[in-house]
Amino acid sequence: DLVMRSIFNATVAGVVTYDDNTGPEAGQVVYMTFDLGYLEEAVGRQLVENSMAYLLAREAPGNASISGTVTLSDSEDASGVTVTLSSGETTTTGPSGQYILIGLHGSTYTVTATLEGYGPAETTLVLGPDEAATGVDLALSPIIQVSYSAQPEADIPDFDEDGVSSIISVVEEGLVNNLNIDINIEHPSIGQLVVTLTSPRGTIVTLHNETGATADDIIGNWPANLLVDGPGTLDDFLIEQVQGDWTLHVADLGFGAWGTFHSWGLNLAITQEDLSPVDDQLPAVTRLVGNIPNPFNPRTVINFELHTQGTAVLSIYDIRGHQVKELLRQDLAPGRHEVIWDGRDSAGRAVASGLYFSRLQAGGVQELLKMTLVR
Repeated sequence: DLVMRSIFNATVAGVVTYDDNTGPEAGQVVYMTFDLGYLEEAVGRQLVENSMAYLLAREAPGNASISGTVTLSDSEDASGVTVTLSSGETTTTGPSGQYILIGLHGSTYTVTATLEGYGPAETTLVLGPDEAATGVDLALSPIIQVSYSAQPEADIPDFDEDGVSSIISVVEEGLVNNLNIDINIEHPSIGQLVVTLTSPRGTIVTLHNETGATADDIIGNWPANLLVDGPGTLDDFLIEQVQGDWTLHVADLGFGAWGTFHSWGLNLAITQEDLSPVDDQLPAVTRLVGNIPNPFNPRTVINFELHTQGTAVLSIYDIRGHQVKELLRQDLAPGRHEVIWDGRDSAGRAVASGLYFSRLQAGGVQELLKMTLVR
């Protein structure tokens, strides 16, 4: 009642609440789409107190549960794996790898399994209010460390945006879990240089962007002792397929200085591409499976399944229901598909941290799942 009275005391007002489970006791988000200054001080204070009480109310345990088994590809002992839900609940496995999380409410959950030295595994499921979801199994594979190096020993053309490039071809298969780049460039005025790295998938990150003024040389490692200037960050490469040509490009955009691109190195931590079990049979229904990772920064892979061939439209929306970006509009075959969202809107601008929704429209089906961007 207090909330409703406060709303009608303002000229233009509204309150939107969001709760991601079926527990009725508390909410997760309260938006006051009006200026509290329009309210009498006492009423505004009461409205804030009411909202805080709503947000902080303790929820009774639910009647749903999630259970399964985590396996390690290189060991029969799966002890010590941390299994975490997107809602915060967590547990640790014993030697058998079995786990169970109880007292849950009906909601959409992302289940994540992590163990030091292994790539994470995730899966997303929709849990009913009284459902006991069993067989939610996950498999972890060791992180593989590989290093490549190249010695182009190439002159950097003066005042030439075409510059000079060097390619490292990675033969391993898998996804980028982490990476860093060694560099040795001799130049008397590094403020004239632009250095970019392009992945096999075409993602471009500017490692050095005309910074450093008249300082000498770029020698070191990104990000160990060199700052990634941007646009882009090394996180933009996460979850991408590592196999293929990685290109480092150096251009001198100023006059009167010459340098040498001596060498560079690419150091990769690689995880197995399949981060969660996938059924080889055609999907029984068209659905959004979820996004990995979630929360994410700034890139995530959105997975969906199509039961039949047809046009699929995948879009991103913000909490207000405004379309941020249309990621895909394409005729696709039945099966599992994935699309990367880089945390940018349709104009190429990085969006703010917050709650976003992916929406799939295909074959007369429309599905919506939430994603959390944390910068």
